[in-house]
Amino acid sequence: MNDGQRRKRILTGDRPTSDAFHLGNYVGTLANRVRLQDEYETFLLLADLHLLTTRTSDLQEVGHNIHELVLDYLSVGIDHEKTTIYLQSLVPEVLELTWIFMSLVSVPRAQRIPTLKEVVRDLKLDTASMALLSYPVLQAADILMVKGNLVPVGKDQLSHIELTREIARRFNDTFAPVFPLPEGLVGTVPTLPGTDGQAKMGKSLGNAVLLRDDPETVSGRSCRCTQTRSASGPISPAAFKETQCSSITTLSMAIGLRSRTSKRAIARARWGMSK
Repeated sequence: MNDGQRRKRILTGDRPTSDAFHLGNYVGTLANRVRLQDEYETFLLLADLHLLTTRTSDLQEVGHNIHELVLDYLSVGIDHEKTTIYLQSLVPEVLELTWIFMSLVSVPRAQRIPTLKEVVRDLKLDTASMALLSYPVLQAADILMVKGNLVPVGKDQLSHIELTREIARRFNDTFAPVFPLPEGLVGTVPTLPGTDGQAKMGKSLGNAVLLRDDPETVSGRSCRCTQTRSASGPISPAAFKETQCSSITTLSMAIGLRSRTSKRAIARARWGMSK
């Protein structure tokens, strides 16, 4: 099948900074990936090399994180027969391609990526490392190595896709017409409230319902929102309604996903993964 006949390809992925997805991840990205795998040829990347751009310590847990995230992928419906799941560091060609691409990108161009300044600021870094500076180039190699046509991203990542397009165009003009010009696939990503009533759920915030949580844990965390607000004293009717809706939304999502624990057990048995 030639490029004109094959289905369009999508590349998406995660850095293994954590060992579990939560309901917010499911609503924001995982459910969409399950849907897209039926429409596109999908590649799902576990980006352990990207992890090194901002973290070079406490790496002993990365292998465990990768193991657990793959189980979560399978439990939510990612089908290995439809989606190619792979570990970035096990594909050495991506680094070879990155090196070639780096010859096509100037330092000032890489420094103009808006998210670079944000990461340096958020991590309180004095300056960006060479790995962090070249992060978008490695990302371009990830996308173009599989000849990705579409990349699901947030609006803040569109500048990365534009750099990828520039690299592909320059490579094609300099050497040969090899790579497609990928496009960012920006969707309306809903944000699931945390169990404490905060606007966003996050594992690091301690207000998340994890996909691997058992029913008792789910029920306890889903009810925490109203309890926390009540303990703080009287609240206005509008605030109570907002809190109640947040709790109900989270609880409804949790009830719909309570079978994830058993599905993880099935995935372990099927793939021979030990606990």
